[in-house]
Amino acid sequence: MAYDDDNRKANLSLRQADILATLAKDDELQRGPGCVSDLQNIARQHRSLNVDLANGNPDRNADQLPVFHPEFGRFMLEATPGKPWGIGFKDLLDVEPNMRWRFVDPLLALPTLELIVAKRRIIAKDHMAPNEYPVTLTTFPRLGTKGVFTDPYYHVAGEKLRSQFVPDEVANPHIRFPTLAANIRSRRGRKVEINVPVYRDENTAWPFTDPTVDYDLHRYPEDDDVRNGAVKQNCIYMDAMVFGMGSCCLQITFQAKNITEGRILYDQLSPLGPVMLALTAATPLYKGFLADTDVRWNQISAAVDDRTPEELGEKVSSLGNI
Repeated sequence: MAYDDDNRKANLSLRQADILATLAKDDELQRGPGCVSDLQNIARQHRSLNVDLANGNPDRNADQLPVFHPEFGRFMLEATPGKPWGIGFKDLLDVEPNMRWRFVDPLLALPTLELIVAKRRIIAKDHMAPNEYPVTLTTFPRLGTKGVFTDPYYHVAGEKLRSQFVPDEVANPHIRFPTLAANIRSRRGRKVEINVPVYRDENTAWPFTDPTVDYDLHRYPEDDDVRNGAVKQNCIYMDAMVFGMGSCCLQITFQAKNITEGRILYDQLSPLGPVMLALTAATPLYKGFLADTDVRWNQISAAVDDRTPEELGEKVSSLGNI
């Protein structure tokens, strides 16, 4: 996020590529995982003090500095641990310490004076501009609103996303990401359609029609989508992958030793998925509107839906019944 204190504004910073490039030039990064060299020096000096004051156990991951990667949104930074976790149950206890960095003053080693900060935030912040801050946010509430919501500002246009609401510059410039968006649009024969039910209160005009949609836009063939029923009544409408793939989360990847173990793991995690989804609900706003949903699952699904009208059952297939 880029903050303008004078005008009391907060916008999405689109300097992901610059920040990653700075990390890549870091001397310490060239010898191992991405990090800030000064922080690693501090970690070495305080290695004996990197303990969990809550239970007295050593922080076994004190030297597991995170690695940063590009993601779909140019306003996103992805970080992974310096090395994978083990297979023991105790390794589950290492996840939270890896997300934090504990420093204890050697002269005043008291729990009340312990400074707990996010390791990844420190590293990211040290490579950002003074007015930029890493914020843990699932979705930016004003992404796609009218006016300025990015820093720097870009006019809403672009061949890659062809969106009414966001410029191409919100997406990572690496060829992988715009190509993915173009391929999905090409296979669908139209842009993605993301319709999120709007929250209705006493001040909501009903039926609700998304006032941000321009039905008179004629830049690309896909601009006909809104005139052909893409916008659903009483919904917040979005038309680009970034509204789904620009969401952030804590993601955990499991590696099974074989297909049998993988199936068992899948079956065990399946009933936990909806529970975790409900506990982590954190996406009540889209394009500045309050939504009647709290999670991002359907939005991500719609953002990568490459099915054709025939596959969706909207048209009769020219190939007949299969």
